[in-house]
Amino acid sequence: MPHSTPAWRGRVARATAVTAMATARSVKPHPCDLKWSRGAVPTPHGATSVDRTFNPSPSDLDVDGSTGTTGTVSVPEIADSTVGVDNTTVRAHGHSLDSGAQLSDDYVSVTVGARSHHIVATCK
Repeated sequence: MPHSTPAWRGRVARATAVTAMATARSVKPHPCDLKWSRGAVPTPHGATSVDRTFNPSPSDLDVDGSTGTTGTVSVPEIADSTVGVDNTTVRAHGHSLDSGAQLSDDYVSVTVGARSHHIVATCK
């Protein structure tokens, strides 16, 4: 069973600091044949950690952002999928709900604040 190693974490988990002071972050994991991926990106405000479980459905992504930061979290869009953030559905059956979720380049993206967030993508 494939799994994540330190050399792959940066490209698979894909967490980056967006601004010079790292007050903004972007998490955009790449789909692949790994079963899970885990990593962290150090910033002046503390680490942003990413833990992703790659299942056909559901696919789970946990992001822990540092105090004083905001960020964009993106998950791959799968046909007729439902995406939830912290137990709130933000996109269902190809339509964004009144949540600020946006579709771009086959990814659903949402803006989140500092703290831990749990994102789930489920396809029918």
